[in-house]
Amino acid sequence: MSIWFSHTKTLYKKVFIIMAIFIAVVFVGLYPFQSIYAWAFLFGALIGLIPQILFVGFLLFRGLNTPQVNKVKVLYQAELFKVCITILFFVMLFVIDKTISPLGLFGGYFSVIILNNLLLFSLRKQ
Repeated sequence: MSIWFSHTKTLYKKVFIIMAIFIAVVFVGLYPFQSIYAWAFLFGALIGLIPQILFVGFLLFRGLNTPQVNKVKVLYQAELFKVCITILFFVMLFVIDKTISPLGLFGGYFSVIILNNLLLFSLRKQ
């Protein structure tokens, strides 16, 4: 295993663990006061987190065995996969639960995306 791969894998493990703790803390903090927003936040956060985990897994494990010429192609395939999974999750959620709070849902979704980018930026500096 290369040094780059092990460093990237460790970095993403830290990021995903911190994000999971953030989601749990916000959910537990919101639930006693606004359970409707708490559940919507949790679903939105999971819709943001799960495709990101799948994206990283697809990119790291599929991209390692790819020739240098096709690295960008694998990156675009992983991104397309992530977008499709995200759309699928949103559609499934809106079909199953038509009364979900948009504020909590999109608040959780965008907070996970922003937190992911901030954590990658700050942990890479260390």
